[in-house]
Amino acid sequence: MVEVSKLIDDNEYHNTQKNSDNWDLVSLKDVAEVIMGQSPKSEFYNTSGKGLPLIQGNADIENRKTIIRNYTSFITKKGHKGDVIMSVRAPVGEVAKAMFDCCLGRGVCAIKAKTDYLFHYLVHIEDSWGKYSSRSTFDSVSSKQVKELPIYIPLTDCEQVAISTALTNADELIENLEKLIQKRRYIKQGVVQELLSGRIRLNGFNSEWKETKLGEIGKTYGGLSGKSKLDFEEGENPYIPFLNILNNPIINCSYFDYVKIRPNEKQNKAHKGDLFFNGSSETPEEVGMCSVLMDDIPELFLNSFCFGFRLFNQEEINGLFLSYYFRSFQGRKLIFSLAQGATRYNLSKTNFLQLKLNLPEVDEQTAIANIVYDMDKEIAALEQKLLKYQMIKQGMMQSLLTGKIRLV
Repeated sequence: MVEVSKLIDDNEYHNTQKNSDNWDLVSLKDVAEVIMGQSPKSEFYNTSGKGLPLIQGNADIENRKTIIRNYTSFITKKGHKGDVIMSVRAPVGEVAKAMFDCCLGRGVCAIKAKTDYLFHYLVHIEDSWGKYSSRSTFDSVSSKQVKELPIYIPLTDCEQVAISTALTNADELIENLEKLIQKRRYIKQGVVQELLSGRIRLNGFNSEWKETKLGEIGKTYGGLSGKSKLDFEEGENPYIPFLNILNNPIINCSYFDYVKIRPNEKQNKAHKGDLFFNGSSETPEEVGMCSVLMDDIPELFLNSFCFGFRLFNQEEINGLFLSYYFRSFQGRKLIFSLAQGATRYNLSKTNFLQLKLNLPEVDEQTAIANIVYDMDKEIAALEQKLLKYQMIKQGMMQSLLTGKIRLV
């Protein structure tokens, strides 16, 4: 069981709040009505669409909003639109705001308050529940523990409203930015699919795309071999890790691991313009993901789980175009056709070199790659902005929910 009393003992705001004017330390039951959920009987389930959606636990909480599952229930314990829904079984303490009237399953409770202040306060202390969890099969809290949860709260409704309004506005700003990022990703996905298939041609490019076999434009090479655990513990030479290739169309040169390379040791070095593929994965969707090295890094090596592909002539083939191509629908379809295995999927370098793909002239490759690259840069900038907003929001919660900054 979670020992809720410990939340107050270690709470970082104790001394601050104790000395704040017009703030008080109260139990949750003193400022809100708490309704615990119940286990529904099988006869309450139906597929007729009648009744109310059933919220059973943290699986029904997504992005701070409760979502509707595929069944409904007529059980009597109910929450209403606007209530705070909190999970009371592992993981304890996750909260969301009900976006509709709902029935409450055993894994949640509804908290009815006059203002949204409690919603933001409970979001802020979510992680505190886990600190004091037992190591049993699953953690849970009782009705008494929830109702006795210590809450630091302004005594006046107007200050509660001011705080919740400020934090809600920050949430809306973050949510709108998340939607914009998702929209940009969808647009990029559509643009990439059309451009890399040749269905849409850029102005000024009319030449036919030619079928090209990979073995005619480049050769493969392996990653590190014969290395021991000690070599990695004493590493001084950078090498490209597996996840750098898996997650990035362009190698992130701030993310290298290190290995010891002895004098006269024969290991393949990675060069600017090389493409890299992970040759093995637990799922066919992740095998053969491609990344290109755009920087000149001396004495750079490749991890042993991946292989490199070096172009014979970088003036005739644009490596960035190929990286985007192999991450597109068309490229993934080609790689899927090569993935071999049952529990683990592998990519044969020999078969890889036999792959045939349609390529435009290098000038069109470059133009297409530049368009996709610019879209990636825009999305990355928005993601950085989102991270900044999230950090600002965290700082606002730290200050506003402790009385360090007063709005009234």
